[in-house]
Amino acid sequence: MKRFRVSHPNEFAILVSLFTAAFGYFFMTAGSSFLGTVSTAVWMRVVYLAAASLLMFDVIEGAYIARGQSRNTRSPHFWIYAFYMGYFWALLMILMFWEGIENKRSLLIQWGLTGAAFGISMAFLTSHDDSNLSDRFDLEKPATGHALGSIYYIWPILLILLITGLIAFPPTQGWGENYLMFQMILLGSLMPLYGYKKDNFWRNLYPRMIGITLLLIGLLAFR
Repeated sequence: MKRFRVSHPNEFAILVSLFTAAFGYFFMTAGSSFLGTVSTAVWMRVVYLAAASLLMFDVIEGAYIARGQSRNTRSPHFWIYAFYMGYFWALLMILMFWEGIENKRSLLIQWGLTGAAFGISMAFLTSHDDSNLSDRFDLEKPATGHALGSIYYIWPILLILLITGLIAFPPTQGWGENYLMFQMILLGSLMPLYGYKKDNFWRNLYPRMIGITLLLIGLLAFR
């Protein structure tokens, strides 16, 4: 599997998204008989699971490269990597278990506690090997090198505030379930640290384009 990831990183990203979606579908259908609850709009959530995996892939990989070999907790890149790993885990939990906007306590527990614990654990435990990533990403031009690059460092805080605001201050008619999930995935995927190298740019971009397409399908097809 590691050899496949190195030689075919884009296909690996798509394979991971398919596995994530298939696991989510199995858990939400077969697992519901054990949990005593049936998740609503299962297919919408399956589409969003695949979209989240594809769109968060480059964000997590960029944070992984920046964290490097060091597990220095004084480095902002350590905590950014931990945040995005935790955020992705929280997205999976929310998409599979969320019972609705009215169940805010459950949402915060899934997002805050399990996400934080998973993210920090992965930041400490994940070994570093960017042998395939340096060929895919343009490491000479990180987002932090631009005029507004400092936004990358504070984006996790802004992201939490934006999502909290959406939940705490809905419009009078309320948010649709699919719209909130759409925003959680979209906002979480906006800040990859590295862009693609010019060589094979479109080839490297197509998994992300598939993710955007699935995200829009989730928003428009499941109203």
